[in-house]
Amino acid sequence: MDRNIDILLGHFNLDSPKDFYDSMKKYIDQNIKKCIITANPEVVMMALNNAQMKDVFVSKDTIVIPDGIGVVSALRKKYPYKNICRNTGIDLTLFLLEYANEKRLNVGIYGAHENVLRDFLCKYTEEYPNIKFVTYLNGYRYSNEYASEQFAHADADIILIALGTPKQELFISRVMKNVDKGIFVGIGGSLDVLSGHKKRAPYLWIKFNLEWLYRIISEPRRLKRFIQNNVLFMIKSIF
Repeated sequence: MDRNIDILLGHFNLDSPKDFYDSMKKYIDQNIKKCIITANPEVVMMALNNAQMKDVFVSKDTIVIPDGIGVVSALRKKYPYKNICRNTGIDLTLFLLEYANEKRLNVGIYGAHENVLRDFLCKYTEEYPNIKFVTYLNGYRYSNEYASEQFAHADADIILIALGTPKQELFISRVMKNVDKGIFVGIGGSLDVLSGHKKRAPYLWIKFNLEWLYRIISEPRRLKRFIQNNVLFMIKSIF
């Protein structure tokens, strides 16, 4: 296995989703700041080739969870005695929204198109009426500088950033310095799915770890990215 890949894999959280979610509750209840990276092979390769992204990836304030069967396979090779499971960004987002509703928490969102953000808010303000969405900014109209300033005063407990990797992780790193609390999660395209603008892979595709293939079939433009990142990650993590 490539040494640099091996080092990055050593920063992954290997808890079961249940144990990880229990930790999230504790961090939220105790106002502990954390950046959550849901990492697939593409995210790992970005951290390998982008110094700023790597700094966020290995930070003591960051928790990296395995979202992608390629990463899970590499981790199982590195830790054969561990029962390692996928922990997806969509599932994490749904858990955080449910907990926010239970605890009447403040939630902030930055990213995605205005219509995606609008439909997401319409759906989840109805489903989770106890959540207070204190900041919600689309990722195309507002600058990072403006969004950073808004979050500095929003008093949000959970902050969902949907700018895509590595933009969302670099933005989170910047904002975390100016707030006293908050669970920051880079959720990529999860808002597109949760808002109903895109479909998630059917259950059986997810069960058999073929969600990546469903995405490529649904969006063929992803194929080039897959070859450039996932295939190279597989080579580096095997040999």
